[in-house]
Amino acid sequence: MINFAALELGTLRDRFSSAVPVPHVVIDGSLDDVELLSKSFPRPDWTNWSALAGEYEVNKYFCRDLELLPSELQEIIRQLTSSRFLKVLETITGIEGLIPDPHFEGGGLHLSTEGGILAPHTDFHIYGRLNLYRQVNLILYVSDSWEPGDGGTLRLWDSHSSNPKDEEVGIDPLPGRMVIFRTDDRSVHGFTDPVGPGKLRKSIALYYYTAVDSETFSGDFTTYWRDEGGVGKSSIRIFLYKFLLEISRAFSFLAHLVNPRLGMRWWRARRKQRQ
Repeated sequence: MINFAALELGTLRDRFSSAVPVPHVVIDGSLDDVELLSKSFPRPDWTNWSALAGEYEVNKYFCRDLELLPSELQEIIRQLTSSRFLKVLETITGIEGLIPDPHFEGGGLHLSTEGGILAPHTDFHIYGRLNLYRQVNLILYVSDSWEPGDGGTLRLWDSHSSNPKDEEVGIDPLPGRMVIFRTDDRSVHGFTDPVGPGKLRKSIALYYYTAVDSETFSGDFTTYWRDEGGVGKSSIRIFLYKFLLEISRAFSFLAHLVNPRLGMRWWRARRKQRQ
């Protein structure tokens, strides 16, 4: 289903790295049989949907169990998490060692019905279940059709910018459109324009991780919603988390070093590994 020949990786890499307000790229025309994916996408009355409730995610449904999905959707997800596509992502983003999530935590199939919104937020960075670090989001839109007045426009901005709204980017969820963006404590995203009457916003959301953390600290275990005071609280909590994490690592190092039975043996083995 992915037309790999249509992906001009050099151009996509340049667009990703130079994009504002956050590194991202929008790809159209990279899929065959978009209509087939849209037709196989479950309707709102599908019994395997789980509903999200709350002020931040309105009229939204999700399914993370790959085995429950129609075969066409299983196939596109397998392709988007394949070794071949991971190499494509690594080339576009410049991030090596990307790892897909077999559990689709927070991702999978997403359906937003009439009036649906997703409040602006930054994503969790540390994935405790697999001890990985989230780096890249991919969203594939497979709605039947979409017009400018149908709402549901994805918006991206940089929380560290002095004029974030002036640099905000809006991306319409057109059928077959793929959006790839770097996710960290700066990349705020969501859609606050409600999904229009009679429309179904269909998407596949996949997240990619690394086993090694970013050189610059970029988040913790929490999704931060951009309600009043959210930005300030997020920055403070991230700073405190990083500070306490470094302290815990220092104490762990000292505990190994002063161990009366294994301390010196551990130290010599550690030095040998670094040589």
